[in-house]
Amino acid sequence: MIKATPMQLECANCGGQTELSPDGVSARCLFCRSVQLIQQPTAQFDRLKDYPDASFSTAHAAPKVELSQLKGKVVDLIKSDPIGFRNVESLDMSIEGVFMPVWIIEVAARSTWRGKYSETRTVTRYREVTKYRTVTKTRYDGESYEDKEEYTVQEPYEDKEIIWHPTTGIHEFDSSFKFPAVADREKEVRFLTDEMSLKECAAGIPIIAKEHSLLTPALSQRGVWDRFKCQELLAAQGNTECRSCVEQLEHASTRVERVQFTLGFLPGATVSYKNGARSYAHFFDLLTGRHFGDAIPLDYGSVDKGSLAAEAKAAFELQEQIKRKHEAAEAEIDVVKGKTNRSLLKWACLFVIPLLSAMAGFGGFATFTFWASLICFGYQFFTMKSKTEATEAEIRSRLPKETPWKDFLVKRGKDLIHLARISYDQLDWVSNTPPDAQPHYNEITRLGRLVRGDVNAFLKDAEQIGIRLAKGEAIISNPVVPPPVPPVLGENVKPK
Repeated sequence: MIKATPMQLECANCGGQTELSPDGVSARCLFCRSVQLIQQPTAQFDRLKDYPDASFSTAHAAPKVELSQLKGKVVDLIKSDPIGFRNVESLDMSIEGVFMPVWIIEVAARSTWRGKYSETRTVTRYREVTKYRTVTKTRYDGESYEDKEEYTVQEPYEDKEIIWHPTTGIHEFDSSFKFPAVADREKEVRFLTDEMSLKECAAGIPIIAKEHSLLTPALSQRGVWDRFKCQELLAAQGNTECRSCVEQLEHASTRVERVQFTLGFLPGATVSYKNGARSYAHFFDLLTGRHFGDAIPLDYGSVDKGSLAAEAKAAFELQEQIKRKHEAAEAEIDVVKGKTNRSLLKWACLFVIPLLSAMAGFGGFATFTFWASLICFGYQFFTMKSKTEATEAEIRSRLPKETPWKDFLVKRGKDLIHLARISYDQLDWVSNTPPDAQPHYNEITRLGRLVRGDVNAFLKDAEQIGIRLAKGEAIISNPVVPPPVPPVLGENVKPK
């Protein structure tokens, strides 16, 4: 960034004093906060032109979303959450617009490649075939007879043959990259470049309007080319492109023919505010209205943890009692089935003797005894089976049909999810993590999306939370502990 001596100028809007920006490009009024462009900063961009034989131009995109609309968007965002902060209108929001610099690199590349292509030919080959023929032979006594004789011949046939031929070629292609021109705001710039196109941009430097500022680019042409390994990206794209030119690619070499560097400035804005001692910030794309940033402030009083824990404990204990009754009933049913099986085993033993007598052929009495025993055994089997089934049905009919735990999850499942989100948010607050490093942001967002869907979508998560709550355990089972912040060396802190 180009340094300049701060100086005071008169504001063209209100006549107040202004303070020159460090890069000397613009000045911001100390009273009305309007920004006016002091000079076109073309000279300061000369230091960025360090890529040999590359062309350079500037472009900018005009904002499509007014800064005055952003507060309403944040308010709607907070209100759309079931447990969002209630008194949202009381939040003192500050909005700062900024033009983020981005390098748009357009490359004309040339790849020379070496490879092989195949040719399929029809060739004539020969194979050995065994055949038989009838010949006349003479016995020792002079009589002749016919016999079959085996012989082999070479039979021609057609076959396909693949021949590989070496070949070389040249392939020209165009490529483009979009990379941040600053290092400390890389996340915001990448967010802005997701859906931007040069077709939406106008030539030149943007006119700095009120409440906007121009972020000075830090990376030069060569700096951005080397930092993001553009040559390797081109080589990888060249290999991909050349694979479509030849059947079997062996080698490809890509070089840059022409390169155009466009320094684009894309409009964005940061909406920041405080809720208590905690700061929040949301970054907006002023072309599309999309945003990203911190989790929104939540209303910690929207869920009564004490009453929810009492309900969870009561439902869980009642479900456990019902579970024990079911287990006792199953044990009783097993006892009844065991008695039935032992009785049937005794009858089976009585049936074995007539069966063996009938198989040994001891006469008609043995056969009669066999069939009589079989009929008695069958009668006892079906009688005992029906009695066992009736006893089992009677035991099961005494069991309670209530499902208090499931009913609790369906009724208070959303409150359980809300309570987990609040617990994650409180943990991030206590850990005092910076805006872009909140370790549980993804989990807070995931649970927020779940609770907006069907009840079956969040029932599993709600059950896990409810069980921990009913048992008096921590709601968050495996919190992410952020790394400790190293102390700042000072008078009372000595390095080890």
